[in-house]
Amino acid sequence: MFTKDSLYEILESLVLENKVKPFEGVGTRQEIKHALAKSNFQFGKNLPLLLKKIKLVLGNVDKIISEHKSILESWGENNLDDNYEKYLRQV
Repeated sequence: MFTKDSLYEILESLVLENKVKPFEGVGTRQEIKHALAKSNFQFGKNLPLLLKKIKLVLGNVDKIISEHKSILESWGENNLDDNYEKYLRQV
């Protein structure tokens, strides 16, 4: 997914407040920014094309992760399996 330049506009619309978010149920803009920032670390210096481009939009990915850390702590009641929820909270 991160290698298809044709998906950049969609990805950008998922994170920018001034764009219409094309999908529902894909997470909040904060959650998406957090996931993309974390993805930057997983790929290291070998970022795929879309992550390179969206990183310019996101800015400081370290700051995003620290500011959005509360996302993983803000879950209320959910339908996740207990083991899966425990794993997600550790990520």
